[in-house]
Amino acid sequence: MKLLLRVISGATVMAAMMVAVGARTSLLSAEPYKDILDDPNFRPKPEVIPNKTIDQLITDAYGGLPIYMSDNFLDLTGDITTELDMVLTSEQFKAMYMKDESEDEGRYKRKATRPLVRRWPGQTIPYEFVLSHFNQDEVYYIKAAMAKWEEHTCLKFRPHRGSRENRIRFQNGNGCNSLLGMAKIGAQPINLQSPGCRYSGLYLHEVGHAIGLVHEHQLPDRDSYIYIIYDNVAPSMRIWFNKYSNKDVNQYGVPFEYSSVMHYGITAFSKDGSAQTIRAKDKSREAEIGRVYLKGLSFSDIKVVNLMYECNKHCGRDASCVEPAYLDKNCECVKPGDGDTTTTTPTGGCSNGWGDGKCNGWAGSGECDANPVWMKENCKKACKACDDSGDGTTDPEKCRNVWGDGKCDGWADTGECEANPIWMKENCKKSCKGCTETDGEGDGDGDGGGGTTTTQCTDDNQYCSDWAASGYCTTNWYTETNCKKSCDTCKASLHDESRTEDTDGSHSGAQTMMSQFMALLTTLTFAWSLM
Repeated sequence: MKLLLRVISGATVMAAMMVAVGARTSLLSAEPYKDILDDPNFRPKPEVIPNKTIDQLITDAYGGLPIYMSDNFLDLTGDITTELDMVLTSEQFKAMYMKDESEDEGRYKRKATRPLVRRWPGQTIPYEFVLSHFNQDEVYYIKAAMAKWEEHTCLKFRPHRGSRENRIRFQNGNGCNSLLGMAKIGAQPINLQSPGCRYSGLYLHEVGHAIGLVHEHQLPDRDSYIYIIYDNVAPSMRIWFNKYSNKDVNQYGVPFEYSSVMHYGITAFSKDGSAQTIRAKDKSREAEIGRVYLKGLSFSDIKVVNLMYECNKHCGRDASCVEPAYLDKNCECVKPGDGDTTTTTPTGGCSNGWGDGKCNGWAGSGECDANPVWMKENCKKACKACDDSGDGTTDPEKCRNVWGDGKCDGWADTGECEANPIWMKENCKKSCKGCTETDGEGDGDGDGGGGTTTTQCTDDNQYCSDWAASGYCTTNWYTETNCKKSCDTCKASLHDESRTEDTDGSHSGAQTMMSQFMALLTTLTFAWSLM
């Protein structure tokens, strides 16, 4: 499927940026339809809620996954829209997706982002609306979503006052998305495109990102509750199913929850739009996953925000309030099942999910190698896959094809080693000749001359010329680095590399990491050859 890039004219970009930063303050309102929630005479029209999951609504609003990647992945400000709807600043993206193991692991944390300056100070989140973008009913439901977070946590949402105040801004931008935590000085947008993004479940979800929450299906403990069917995931989207490590995420001891408002549906990032990509280990709970029309806040959503913002800091200890219960802002003990919240019981873990007898039998017949993804999720112990270094599906130290020789050789023959280098060289190392540092160098299409690594003046993405024409070379750090030919930065890059090689090696780790990171980003924007 050919992806189309929308080329934005300079005038259009300037107009869009003026609205985005609120250049015309007359278009903004901190409190449209004041007291609408308390007006006994106001009756909002019932929402027409489709039977779709959160990710399906977000994808539909973009016009499909290809349009998300071609038109909405990068931004002129340098921000990047990851995982469909979670917007990261360039600083956040680099810290969260290319973090060196040697770095201080406390610099950034997810489910909860760190440091604490990323939290909203005083447990207060100011807000404003672009007035002409929402009707009275939509404002009512957005305010009701904020009120729901307020009801169960110590967070306070109040109208913005003061031009320099940090705040969230509800607007009719592209797609349904939000920045993560308090990420910007001044106004940071929550985009709620119309039509497509005007549903209460989505409001709770996007405000959750602004509070500081990440996606439930990527939490460190997710493998005890779900497994990812990578064979059904669009190759260029597999990165968005990476499991956060305990170094990246602070869960505050709150386990995974099927009914979390932050969970995508069971066909998220599907290669054909319908194949199942997420399977619940507790099949009785699978129907709850990602459903907008079911979405209230789960017990886990509420508890983690209470702990994140230290809502009970003023309370004394209550010995009778034991896990999984917690003390809330009123110093009362809240237990699972109180109100309309739900919880999930873990299954699996470092064990044989189908029992030792069956799993050991399957392992003995070679299923760990023949069916690695399913077996290492459901028969971890039998497949000796309990030492989990990521998704439980890769072992980069072994020269083998995790997905089997047949599939990996087929993908390699269609160019996936070059199109999806990060994922393929982890999971199809043998087919991609990635078992040693020299394998795979110079044996692609003949360019580069014989196995020696050289810096070439090339573009590493098929959209580089279009992005350069749209002005991204000077406004988006990814394009400047990854589109050297179109951006005419080859000489500078060669000079920088030569200077790095002349050092005592202190920069080599960072350079390698950046190289891997650029390859990852190239993967994300590749047209889906397997669709």
